[in-house]
Amino acid sequence: MKNAKKRKLPRFLVIVLVFLCVLAAIPLLVAGLSFSGRITADSLVPDGSVARAFVPNPASTAARVMDHKGIDSLLADPVLTPIAPLVTGLRESRLLDNPLVRLALNNPLTAAVYDDGRALLCYDTGMLSVVARLSPAIISRKNITGLYRVTAGNHSRFEYRPKEGAVIFAGMHHNLLIVSNNQALFESVIDGSPTALVESGNEALPALQREQDATILLDTRLLLATITPEDPDILALIETLDIPNLAQADLSIEDEKIDITVTVSLSSRAEGLQRILAKQSAVPSIQENFPLTTQYATTLSTGTLKELLDLARTIRGPALDEQLATAESSSKFILGMTLEQLLYSWTGSEFAAFGLEGRPNPVFAVEISDERQRRLVFDTLVASIAITQDDSVVLDGMRIPSIRVPSFLLAVLKIWDITVPTQYYLVENGFLYFSQSPENLLDTVRSVRNNTSLIRQDVWKQLAGSTDDRSAVSLFYSLDRSIPFFLRGNSALQRILKLYGRGLARAQLGANTAVLSLSLLAGEPTGIIPIPGYPVETGGKTDNKVSLIEFSGKNEKRIVITLDGTTVLAINPRNGKQYTWTANEKVQVVTDPSLKPVQPEDPALWIVTSRGRVSLATANLEPVQGFPVSTGAMLSAEPAAFGGRLYLPDQDTSMHVVSPDGSYEVRSMPYTDVLRSPPSFILDDNNPLMGVYPKGFFSELWLMNESGAPQTGWPVSVSGIAFGSPTLFTADGDLFMAFITQAGDLTVFTDRGSLKSGFPVTIPGVFYAQPVFCGTWLWVLSAGGRLYRIGMDGRYTWRDIPDLTAENAVIRTHDVTGDGTPEIFATGDANALYGFTRELEPLDNFPLPAWGTPWFGDINGDGIANCFAVGMDYRLYGWQLR
Repeated sequence: MKNAKKRKLPRFLVIVLVFLCVLAAIPLLVAGLSFSGRITADSLVPDGSVARAFVPNPASTAARVMDHKGIDSLLADPVLTPIAPLVTGLRESRLLDNPLVRLALNNPLTAAVYDDGRALLCYDTGMLSVVARLSPAIISRKNITGLYRVTAGNHSRFEYRPKEGAVIFAGMHHNLLIVSNNQALFESVIDGSPTALVESGNEALPALQREQDATILLDTRLLLATITPEDPDILALIETLDIPNLAQADLSIEDEKIDITVTVSLSSRAEGLQRILAKQSAVPSIQENFPLTTQYATTLSTGTLKELLDLARTIRGPALDEQLATAESSSKFILGMTLEQLLYSWTGSEFAAFGLEGRPNPVFAVEISDERQRRLVFDTLVASIAITQDDSVVLDGMRIPSIRVPSFLLAVLKIWDITVPTQYYLVENGFLYFSQSPENLLDTVRSVRNNTSLIRQDVWKQLAGSTDDRSAVSLFYSLDRSIPFFLRGNSALQRILKLYGRGLARAQLGANTAVLSLSLLAGEPTGIIPIPGYPVETGGKTDNKVSLIEFSGKNEKRIVITLDGTTVLAINPRNGKQYTWTANEKVQVVTDPSLKPVQPEDPALWIVTSRGRVSLATANLEPVQGFPVSTGAMLSAEPAAFGGRLYLPDQDTSMHVVSPDGSYEVRSMPYTDVLRSPPSFILDDNNPLMGVYPKGFFSELWLMNESGAPQTGWPVSVSGIAFGSPTLFTADGDLFMAFITQAGDLTVFTDRGSLKSGFPVTIPGVFYAQPVFCGTWLWVLSAGGRLYRIGMDGRYTWRDIPDLTAENAVIRTHDVTGDGTPEIFATGDANALYGFTRELEPLDNFPLPAWGTPWFGDINGDGIANCFAVGMDYRLYGWQLR
């Protein structure tokens, strides 16, 4: 049998297999090269920084930040306002959802900031380091404004040189991307000798945590400057501490929650405090007794009452010794007991103060270590002629006694700023509770007996779930009701923390180490919340009117104001980008809802100069082809726009009408007096109608078509002088015109020029602005600050706005609560924007610091009402109205 010949693979198949092997080997080769010569950022970042951060996965951390419910409120703080457009852009683009972006940003990042303003960032490019090393050749081919390639041997780098601000230096060093705002610092890191530049005062760097979203090493001096309280006793306590240079802060971010844990070594020169610092914290049992309705709670479990008084002696010195000596002698004289017998013998090591929802008086709690001794002490107190007890209060079948505390015992309580001359008290579950409110004690004891405590609430479980229950001091709070001492200032950190509704702070002690944990819940914000990025510094003197350009078919808008009378400013609210139009004379801006641009380059608004020169501009304030147009009009009043056309009242009583194609005509009007206010427009059965008030000796109101032909029954006479343009509106399908004179004579006419039943009516006051119709009522604001609501039958009611004058009155209506009923907003001559319900009840959180004509609406389509207005500080404000 012949041997079978070996069959060879086809040449084409061999080529394909070789190609596939090479293709498969490329990633392995790249991975191998990326691990060659790897170094860590920790070995290069200089010591001596005031803050040093480690982010194990920047892509994941950034995504958590974008999805965090509290991010909008955080970005409204002035410190974070500059980055608001960047964050908003990233959120809307969902760039971080891109798999390639997440792959590129899933490696560790280390950053450091120094007290002289120098900053350093080191990013480990990981497996992409091979590609990153080739980036200079690729980027150098791109023409990027301000970016330069500098060839300097090992120090070769890119430099970004902005027109203003520091130069940014960036370059690759092995697998690390190095970025700095200081050339010497950048080069020292590349050379591997950073310590030559920065003097280190740190004994040792704590190990950075890899499982957190971010770990930050903080200079303890910076930390103390941020949280130092105003209380002089706590300040004196801090001065006795010996604290190393560094503290470690770990940050974890979830959808609704932020956890911050700070770990720092502590020792004290004060013997009493040192004993407390060395003692291991336990789980305080009092927290199991806080009622479900607790709004704030402070727990202290660092030591016994005697130990706390010894610590207080260290802080306050001889003055406290004298105070305690007086209390000791008084107790012996009146009660025949020492302070040891009266207080120390039965009190334990846990103390608390908490407040219940809607109740102004707090409840105090003291742990009872010896109930038999407490009863003996209380029986002695009651038997004494110096103490008065009352058992007459009975609530829900429970007798709640009260006791009048003697003055010498008040002096002891005063050490902790507790002033309680008469207290109700109850004993339950190993604690003595006392309060000035017997109702609070009843609710507390009920909660303990029914086992309906705060720790069973979802909010507590969310806050406490990620932290150790052991604590020496804990603070549970709702920031709108009770603010802990470390949040009462106005530092950047304190302002940011106040934006969160609920929080739990704990201090755990042991082995001369303090672990401070802070858990915050963002929740759903309510009330008036600044929009991220606002207020905006406009850079000029603003007028008091805010207008809006709304695009058609897309969620795109522009906010428009004028500056210094000659400049138009348009702001894109999505990214904060600004556009300007500057003229050599005064200008007026007129927006027209009919001009809904589809693209930014489409016609969007009218700009009119004081000499009648008209421009049609795009949303980005570029001139439209065919404009400007010189009309020659001598304006007698502000221009108005309707149906895509611009109307310019002339001093000769004519009306100049400009069309979007650049054509215009001059129309003769039937009246002989000059308009001093712009025409009003309304669409009635698809027929445009115009209402005007020519101001003269014989006052008349006109209702005409857009060509100037009077409607049947018009004009009509009005008595007295007035200001402003007539109000055109429809009610129950009928067209009406409302008008009020300076003296308060309010008339409402039908479309035929006849008076509506119930009118005219005289409204008390002086008026410089015309009424506004909200769909049911007319609203008008007098110069004296009285807001009137007038029904269609002529009956009215009012509310006085304190300290308001309103010769420049403005009223706007908008449904901000989403209930289908518009709210009423009014401004006058001061920097205050007031808000009211249709029942004339003030809205919560108003007035706002603004004046003039605000804009109300939904700026980004999220279903939440927004308000934009200018303040007398010439800043543009933006709020969410939740």
